[in-house]
Amino acid sequence: MTLASASLLVSSCGGSDKGGCTLTGHTSFTEYTTAYVTDLDRNPLDSMLLTDGNFSFHVTDSVVTPYPMYLVLKDPKDSLNNLSMPFIVEAGEIRMELDEYIRISGTPQNRGMQQFLDGLQTCKDAVIKKKDLTVEDIRDIFSDFYKQQILLNKDYALGRFILKEYGVHLQPDDRKQVEAVLSSES
Repeated sequence: MTLASASLLVSSCGGSDKGGCTLTGHTSFTEYTTAYVTDLDRNPLDSMLLTDGNFSFHVTDSVVTPYPMYLVLKDPKDSLNNLSMPFIVEAGEIRMELDEYIRISGTPQNRGMQQFLDGLQTCKDAVIKKKDLTVEDIRDIFSDFYKQQILLNKDYALGRFILKEYGVHLQPDDRKQVEAVLSSES
């Protein structure tokens, strides 16, 4: 999807039309005043001012092929203070809560996104608890995690998102396995 066509699809709104995708949510972090929907390169496609921490965006057309995007909250007083949350645009309603814990729910692939992010946090916590890990050990642990997640979600936009955003962390052997499976599927 091109930036121009995506920007025509996303619009700030308060309601939902059938067949599209609605992203609604809330943050309790008062320093953020503006919400943006961006593509994976973080190019803004739409924005809105938060009202009491609430935001709502809507893709009005039917979503035939799901695709990943980001919700980005910005602090106007600190250009480096941004909060980004990935989500998958797919038919239905997506709900985000951005507080002490970030939660995404509503559609199948976004529930999968939450499971991926929870698994990533669990992996990070396990690494922190282990003693005497080398840098190579840590690379191997995360590479294996990302490989498993990509292959688990290989048939979905979520798998492509994980590969694009986290694939750089795959060790060479894991990358070969992922590429072999993905190329045999196409």
